[in-house]
Amino acid sequence: MKYKRVIYLGVLPNNEGTLVGGYATANKRNVNEYKKRNIKIIAIAYPILKDKSISEVMIYLLQWNLYFFKCVYYSLFTPSKHTLVHITPLYKYFIYVEYFCVLILKLSNKTILTDIRAGSFIDYYKKNTFIYRFFIKNLLRISEHVTVEGLIYKEFIIKTLKHKRELLYYPNYVETQQICKRERGELDKNSIQMIYFGRINKEKGIYTILKTHRLLKKHFKLKTIVIGSFDKPDLKIELSKHNQEGFTLLPQQNREAINEALEKSHFFIFPSTHAGEGQSNSLTESMACGLVPIVSDNGFNKSIIANCGIVISKKASEFQYAKAIEHIINENLWSAFSKKARERIIKEYSNHTVCRNFFNYINRKK
Repeated sequence: MKYKRVIYLGVLPNNEGTLVGGYATANKRNVNEYKKRNIKIIAIAYPILKDKSISEVMIYLLQWNLYFFKCVYYSLFTPSKHTLVHITPLYKYFIYVEYFCVLILKLSNKTILTDIRAGSFIDYYKKNTFIYRFFIKNLLRISEHVTVEGLIYKEFIIKTLKHKRELLYYPNYVETQQICKRERGELDKNSIQMIYFGRINKEKGIYTILKTHRLLKKHFKLKTIVIGSFDKPDLKIELSKHNQEGFTLLPQQNREAINEALEKSHFFIFPSTHAGEGQSNSLTESMACGLVPIVSDNGFNKSIIANCGIVISKKASEFQYAKAIEHIINENLWSAFSKKARERIIKEYSNHTVCRNFFNYINRKK
């Protein structure tokens, strides 16, 4: 089946064009890929709660009512033939609204694609009530297409939820222009650089990064760059007190500045313990530039890097991170890891590969 239009349900950039987390980033990419293929997009964006003041909460609830009626409107007045409904659900309490919106569109004979993303799907399913699980199962049941961001979700949905239809592994991808054109050279042990970019908070491992830098600095000429925005201003103030030679904190940067930093970096350090961790765009973008990932066994990290870096327990200390990096440097393993990381992104996580698989999947005759 060739789709001519897509009704897109999910978190999208707000009116100012600002992205709201990984969901919005993935959705923006999906929308752009549809547009590249001349598919008309009817976007019904999720409301965003700006703050928890009474007035904003009231506006937020009214926006959800408007969202529901938009779904009703497009279910009635959009042709069913060649129309795909693409939803990236947020789960939690959103699932009840999401399910009924999708059901309305389904009852008007639209084709449904449920795109399971982020890192909390299994946790939410296991921790929530029978009613919650009922809604999740039925959302998947009425979906002709189901895609999953993490391989562990594919196994869970097939084995635990007894899903019968074919699923597609649909990870976040790296744009072709983000992949280094050539392999990196040998590692200069007199000029080593670590990097992390993304949200900066305790759960993403900022203190472990700082302490790992401190340990490695005793043995190597090392620089560490951390780029991103702070969840809490107090954390930024606290970190500014830890003045470490060669450790640089930078605010959010544009793509050109990040690319320049990646070209000079050798290790991507990611000691995340965040409960909702999924697939980090920073991780795959770093690997695409030949950086060697040193990451926690959290979210989808392990399946993404395979044998292209080192995965450490979520409970690991800075000593274990420092030991892993030191081992790669001293055993001259960096070049081999770097080459494998870049090649893995090209073969498995480039937009060419991922999008080809996606459109082959949704256009396959059922």
